[in-house]
Amino acid sequence: MVVVCIVKNCRNAKKTTKEKNCNLFRVPKDLDRSKEWLINCGREELCSKSVETLYSNYRVCMNHFKENMFSNPEKTRLLISAVPNEFVMHTTITTTSISVDVSTMVDEQINLSSPSTCKFIYVFFFIH
Repeated sequence: MVVVCIVKNCRNAKKTTKEKNCNLFRVPKDLDRSKEWLINCGREELCSKSVETLYSNYRVCMNHFKENMFSNPEKTRLLISAVPNEFVMHTTITTTSISVDVSTMVDEQINLSSPSTCKFIYVFFFIH
C-alpha cells in the first residue's frame, strides 16, 4: 500500500505525483492532537475514525509543517507539539482553447438601417 498525504490538493496526496524523499508523518495517537491535525488539514470527515485507524493508515507530509516544528535538520522527526499549518496548494489548471469563426455561422446579412427589419443571430460556440 502506498501511503500518501491526507491534505486535499497536496501534490503528495497522490502516488503518481508524490515527491521523492518527502517525509510523511503519522496522525498522532492522542485523540485531541489527532483531531487538531485533521481539522487543520481540512479532513474533519476523518474524525469519526478510531485513533488506531488514523495512526495506522493516515499521514501528513513534511510540507505542511513550519521549519521550527522539526526536531532535526533532516526533517525526519517532529516535535511533540507539532501541528500541520502550512497549506500552500499545488493545483493544476487545465485550459481549453476556444476558436470561433463567426463568418461561417451567420448565413445572411442584417440591414441595420431599416428599422422595420428585425432579425435574430444565433451564435454557437464549438469547443474542440
